[in-house]
Amino acid sequence: MQKPVSGVAPAERERAYRHKVFQPATLRTTSGEYRCHLLNLSHTGMCVHCDADLPDDTRIVVICDGHMLAARIRWREAGKYGAQFVQPLGPTTLNRLIPASVAA
Repeated sequence: MQKPVSGVAPAERERAYRHKVFQPATLRTTSGEYRCHLLNLSHTGMCVHCDADLPDDTRIVVICDGHMLAARIRWREAGKYGAQFVQPLGPTTLNRLIPASVAA
């Protein structure tokens, strides 16, 4: 079993149902702006793939489809970052970010 960088086991990460998506996005931090892809999404958090080297607990804003998603990185592993939203997403925002083909 591969040990995650942050020490949080994969089974402990996902509590809320995650919708699989593959949306291009922009990830912003105080140190810069990076291209990324949103990989999955729930009302409590998201997983993004990004080539940046960001430590756990970094505050980020992911801009996707006109939405600004403020979050904090909770784990990272092989270019993927799990982030918890500062404020949980409401159902309207969540549904707007999930492509129709995924939500059906």
